[in-house]
Amino acid sequence: MVNPKTENPADNFLLEIKKLSVQIIKQKQQHHILRDISFSVRRNETLALLGESGSGKTITALALLGLLPENMSSNIKSFSFNQKPVKEKSEYSFEHIRGRGISMIFQQPLASLNPVIKIGRQLQDVIRENQNISCRDSKHQAVSLLSEAGLDQPELIYNSYAHQLSGGMAQRVLIALALSCRPKLLIADEPATALDAGTQLQILQLLKRLQNEHKFSILLISHDVKMVSAAADNVVVLKNGEIVEKGTVSEIMNSAKDAYTKSLLELL
Repeated sequence: MVNPKTENPADNFLLEIKKLSVQIIKQKQQHHILRDISFSVRRNETLALLGESGSGKTITALALLGLLPENMSSNIKSFSFNQKPVKEKSEYSFEHIRGRGISMIFQQPLASLNPVIKIGRQLQDVIRENQNISCRDSKHQAVSLLSEAGLDQPELIYNSYAHQLSGGMAQRVLIALALSCRPKLLIADEPATALDAGTQLQILQLLKRLQNEHKFSILLISHDVKMVSAAADNVVVLKNGEIVEKGTVSEIMNSAKDAYTKSLLELL
């Protein structure tokens, strides 16, 4: 047990971002997409980025992974992950936090899977890229991950193509892919938006169960106030690329101060 008198509060932060800005060049002019975004993610917490489409949520996630489109550029005052600084302009740093450090579940699960390669092969490729194990062992691990993601017939899914899966199944496959490297932070970008209400709840429950079992943090990106209310510990509200409000989920849902936040809550 950690002695509270000697524990460093900063050690509880997994991700710390200070003054992240992203620009895009259009017709030889520079336009800001994000401006001075700052937030922290604690270990084992779920932090939600809440805002309407176009508010900058997904761009924030792509910037954290060094995956911005070529027509965009970013600058940041400081960026640390797992108590280590990340050099924004260094591909070496980004390569070493992708996967084992930070994994991401992208929107549109069926579009995120390769349509001409079986699900099992896609999982095995990711596993063997990050672990020095045999093909046989990687297959066993792939089937195990599919089962862990709540798929009732993992062997069948292993031998299936993406077009043979429902939206809910495909989302579970993406979760298995994202967790195959046992990341410390999982970015979930609108993880259940395209699914029916019942499947949305199942996906959220699955993510929370896996989070409790494997002790990772979640950065939840969503426009859905109900989803954020059900899943998040803390909330950052984005509007037009800027933070307008942040706080615990209780503070945001029960005593929001910003007019934009209040307008989002009216959708509850």
